[in-house]
Amino acid sequence: MKASLPPSRWSAWAALAASVLLAGACATRPPAEPQAGQPPSKPAAAAPQPEAGDAASAPAHAVPTVPPEVLPQVALTPQLMFQLLAAELAAQRGEAGSASATYLSMAQQTRDPRLARRATELALVDRSLDRALPAAQLWHELSPGSPIARQTIESLWLSTGDRKSTRLNSSHLMPSR
Repeated sequence: MKASLPPSRWSAWAALAASVLLAGACATRPPAEPQAGQPPSKPAAAAPQPEAGDAASAPAHAVPTVPPEVLPQVALTPQLMFQLLAAELAAQRGEAGSASATYLSMAQQTRDPRLARRATELALVDRSLDRALPAAQLWHELSPGSPIARQTIESLWLSTGDRKSTRLNSSHLMPSR
């Protein structure tokens, strides 16, 4: 005879098991310190470092670097933390539209591109172009060097039929004649 747990007990056991696994994954042993008088050991698979300015030694598949985002210095107030948690809980419960609106409001207040990006993502999950477009515009405004923000806003312009904005803002993609 097989006993089954009610859904509430099952989710409690699943949460407990997940937390134990995460705690175990986070617990790592620090690297061993070399003994006195012994040289520190090198990793066996260490690749030689190319010298600065040596273009021939740079890998052919190198990805161009993206400048880091400029993040605002915003204090994490209890109100802001509450809004973040409430928005994430709403998103997890399938209320992506409400969560997107909350994230967009926080992004406008804090001018943080990460919040604008999350607002865009949630609006797209909700399949709401009306919410996604202003969120993506704010994200692109706050993080102009981000290729993902640029591609997202251009895709939304094309999806909404705003070909004029796409053409004006995508001139960097066209080869000059």
